[in-house]
Parts: sequence; structure tokens; C-alpha cells
Amino acid sequence: MFAASRSIAYKTRNRSALLLVGFGLIGLLPALPAQAALLTWTGGTNADWNNTGNWNPAQIPTLTDEATFPATIPPTGPVISVPTGAQINNLTFNNSYTLQGGTLSFGETQQINVGAGLTVEISSSLLSAGVGANAYLKKVGTGTLILSGDNTGYNRWMDVTGGVVRVTANNAVPGGYFHVTNANAVVELLGGVTIPSGKTIYLSGTATTDSPSFRSVSGSNIWGGTLVLHNGDGDHVVGVDAGSTLRI
Repeated sequence: MFAASRSIAYKTRNRSALLLVGFGLIGLLPALPAQAALLTWTGGTNADWNNTGNWNPAQIPTLTDEATFPATIPPTGPVISVPTGAQINNLTFNNSYTLQGGTLSFGETQQINVGAGLTVEISSSLLSAGVGANAYLKKVGTGTLILSGDNTGYNRWMDVTGGVVRVTANNAVPGGYFHVTNANAVVELLGGVTIPSGKTIYLSGTATTDSPSFRSVSGSNIWGGTLVLHNGDGDHVVGVDAGSTLRI
């Protein structure tokens, strides 16, 4: 009886040791990367970005996700309230929406796509959480993007590959510069803004029309930084509309 008891105790101790080793190995396994999700805005509950009931699937966007805003604007309307600390990777707009308030941090891709004939306004403060070589803002699509927030906290830059980027506030330029990579795209200043020193606008690409790549639309506007004719063939046009002035 005594020997049997010793054997049982021995096996129990060994089994415990094996279990502890197993748990230790599990703890050493690397964490799986977050899976990107394609989220569609439904506005099913209200206009709050941070409410899972407003997204399909029902989850709050993260830095790896893409958010799509549909052609049919929900009954809660086109104006969406963004909280402080909101996150996203890419934004695609299929109708005219407004993102207002709070802060919006972008991940590694940072693409804002505005469809043809649409106007989207972002008054939220933009931030960059991405660190890769491609982690800078890219305005794509032929629609108009209005930047009206305080983007002094954004530390990268924005490429403008299509359509219009319209600046309506002194500190709305994200990061150090705009790079108009398509000469038929345009950055516009409206309403008498004064863009601080240290900002640069690069005009690149091959111009195929006489449309301006940099334009003062209304009011007396000041670009306190630098204008660079970067590269590409053809003329790079700077436009000043009637009744407006532009000082560089």
C-alpha cells in the first residue's frame, strides 16, 4: 500500500510539471496580427462614430480597417461625430459626408477616396499612427476633400493624386507639405487663410490642361511656406480667381 501511494504521488508530480511546461510554451507564442476589416457605415443608431450599432459588421474601426460610406445616406444624416482617439486605415466616400470633432489617427495606408462629383469635409484633427514608408495621406478619386480642422499634430504629408483638396483653415495643412502628383489635380485655398511658414507645396506630373494645380478661390490667402515646381513636362498653373488674392 505504501509503495502504491508513492507511485501515485510521483505520477501526479510529473503530470503537474508537464502541464506547467505546456503553459509556458503557450505564453511564448507570438501574438497574431490584427485582421483588416471592411466596415460600412450604416448610421443605424445615431451619428456617433464610436457606436458599434452604426457599423456593419458591428465593430469600431481600428488602424488596420477600411471604412466605406455608402451612396445612400442613412436617416441619421451625412454628418458623423468623431470622438477623440478614433482610428482608421482607409476612407472611401460614395456620397457627400462630413466627419467632425475629435481626432482621427491613420494606419499604414492612409488613403482618402472621394468619388466623382462629391464633396467631403473633415474637420476632425488628423493624426498619423503609421510608421512605414507608405504611411502618409493620399487623396484619391476626382471628388473634393475639404480640410477644415487643426492638423498640426499630423507629422507626415499628403499626396494629391486626383480631384480637389480644399483648405479652409490656417492649420488645416496636414504635415509638412502637399505633393500634387497629378498636374490635373488641385489644392485650393478659400476664405482668407494664412498658411504658416514651414509648409511646402510641390507641383509635379505632366499637365494636360491649363487648369491650375494650386488655386486661390476666394478671399485674401497667404501661403507662408514654399512653392516648388517639382518635376514633369508642361506648364504648372497657379490660379487666382476674380476677387481673390494669393501671396506666396
